[in-house]
Amino acid sequence: MTRRPFAAAATAFLALFSANPASACDLVPAAGQTASYAPDAASPPAVTLRLDLRGEAAACEGASVTILPVSGRFALTGPGGDLPLDAPADPLVRRSGDSLSLTPAALALLAGQQRISVPLGTLAGERFVAPGLYSGTYRLVIDGTVAGEAGVGANVIAVARFAPGQNRVITLDFGEAATGGMVSGDFLYQANAALSLGVRSDSGGRLSHTDDPALSPIPYTASVDGRSVALDGGGTLALAPGQARNGIGSARISFTIPRLPPAWAGRYEDRVTVTLTAH
Repeated sequence: MTRRPFAAAATAFLALFSANPASACDLVPAAGQTASYAPDAASPPAVTLRLDLRGEAAACEGASVTILPVSGRFALTGPGGDLPLDAPADPLVRRSGDSLSLTPAALALLAGQQRISVPLGTLAGERFVAPGLYSGTYRLVIDGTVAGEAGVGANVIAVARFAPGQNRVITLDFGEAATGGMVSGDFLYQANAALSLGVRSDSGGRLSHTDDPALSPIPYTASVDGRSVALDGGGTLALAPGQARNGIGSARISFTIPRLPPAWAGRYEDRVTVTLTAH
């Protein structure tokens, strides 16, 4: 008589225990490979989150697997603020609002490989944010239950270039050469870091006679925004990144004939190359 209630209670407990799933979709999130991002890249890289399958693949069939940005927005944050992630065009995921869902194709691939890299998004192009590490934390939710979190990141590298639409070749004409003659040209550049500017003359800072380069040349000097710069390419001037319009800045380069020596009549020319280097 005393054992029957105990047996009934034990039976009820075992029935309740066995009503819960014996196994569930067991995925573990981990950081994907850190991307390297150049603001001027033609094809910005994707940011990925790695998922590892620890349990049985069958347990994930039909599961709802969602990835959410902890910050509430698909972006990475770093020294220059937010770097947005454009929605990925990939058969493994679908983005809707502030969440990313795995497709059946992703779950099938995961079942075969035990590990996949899920694209969270592509880094938005043409964002001249300050260089450094940008990161974000993303949460994995399976069938409505949080399964874990992992951080992802991207390294933004320093870049400097002439601004889009800027003519790569310009012609400056002194007109009639004379002592003190000056000619100037403005150019736009785009950078996300401090940069240096170098100037190199094909003829070492001399205008050469176009019909006979052996004739005496006409020496000239160069300056950028009023600061002298060597024409042999060996010296550079520091420039600051633009503070407005996505890192766009401007500078003026000027050339001067300090003293006109005796010279033959005719046309004199030289070609100058300007280089920009980000630091």
